[in-house]
Amino acid sequence: GDLDGALNESALAARGAQRDPEVRYKHAAYLALSGYPEDGLDELSEALRYEKKNRERARTDPDFESLRSEAEFKRLVAPPTTR
Repeated sequence: GDLDGALNESALAARGAQRDPEVRYKHAAYLALSGYPEDGLDELSEALRYEKKNRERARTDPDFESLRSEAEFKRLVAPPTTR
């Protein structure tokens, strides 16, 4: 219910746990929900850097609805290609 409070708390958590993919993922979601698309994409990129399997999760997560049309979001959540 308190999106601003959640965003502030997740920002603190993300700064304190920079390599924790779950903390970074949640912060990315709060950024996206709060209308900060570029920051959300940057944070999502960091979250996926530490946990690649979250690509599928982000692809279907309604919290990222505002980012779905962004080329960078599509690139981040695209399934890995096999060569």
